[in-house]
Amino acid sequence: MKSFRFVLVPLLMVCVGAGCLRVGGSAQPSAGEKDPKDAVKSLPFSSFDGLDGATTSPPVISGEDGEKIPEVSQDEEPKQGERMSASKNVIVASPAEGQTLGNPFIILGRARAFENVANWRVRDDRNTVLASGYFMTNASDMGKYGAFRIRAFFTALPQTATGRVEVFTLSPRDGSEQDMVSTPVRFEEKRTVLKVFYSNVVKDPNMNRCDEVYSVTRRVVLTQNPAEAALLELLKQPTTQERVDGSRTSIIPGVTLRSLSVDANGLAIADFSRELVFGLAGSCNVGALKAQIRQTLLQFPSIKDVKIYVEGQDAEIQIQP
Repeated sequence: MKSFRFVLVPLLMVCVGAGCLRVGGSAQPSAGEKDPKDAVKSLPFSSFDGLDGATTSPPVISGEDGEKIPEVSQDEEPKQGERMSASKNVIVASPAEGQTLGNPFIILGRARAFENVANWRVRDDRNTVLASGYFMTNASDMGKYGAFRIRAFFTALPQTATGRVEVFTLSPRDGSEQDMVSTPVRFEEKRTVLKVFYSNVVKDPNMNRCDEVYSVTRRVVLTQNPAEAALLELLKQPTTQERVDGSRTSIIPGVTLRSLSVDANGLAIADFSRELVFGLAGSCNVGALKAQIRQTLLQFPSIKDVKIYVEGQDAEIQIQP
């Protein structure tokens, strides 16, 4: 079973980006899109929007913030509004059928799963995977139900107005999908326009201006958490065309965003996984990495300053050249 989890982890984590290129001036939102300046709520602002306290990355590990999810009933009969697999091993309470998914979205339920590990996926009606990952329940013993709570962002734009949320397990025998619960949902049609910042070998061929970064416009499913969404976009790998256009990143693949918070004075603290500092060497790379994160967050008027953390600790010492 462990081999299956190893394969799934890359699907769960938001991989880092090697940038995109701004073409011309700043892009303006088109009709139906939301300017991120209007999307930042009044402070204090937090990426944890009150729906749950789970960490941003990985977005599917229940209770990583230390908040314990209460143990659930072992009754095999679903409650009103819940959906159960034919095997009775997976029960989904939220989202409801026909619900419009937010960004981030929440999936709640309980499951009996081998080693307490199960999987989730969001697809549109063209079968495009819009987000996916795995989770661990809090079951106290084998054969018992455990609760799960998933908080995640879309990693791709829906191409249809409707789709489905799927929760399932993998067979420990052959890895096939089983215990499937598929919930039909709707998708928000509006988009939020964001910028992310990268170095660029076309604009700076000799890479002499290490801390100079250039904006790239991204469109995401409408979100009330634009700063968090922008950092997740920053961590994505670039498209082929973006690399051709010169965008580069000093953030290696595999870095994940653990949390983001902004206090009443406008200080943003972005906490990343330990991969942020793996193999980071040279003053130029350090300067570029800091600039990418800082400028991506400073596009929002409510954010006045930025601190970078790694695994809950101030990263200033760890990322010294």
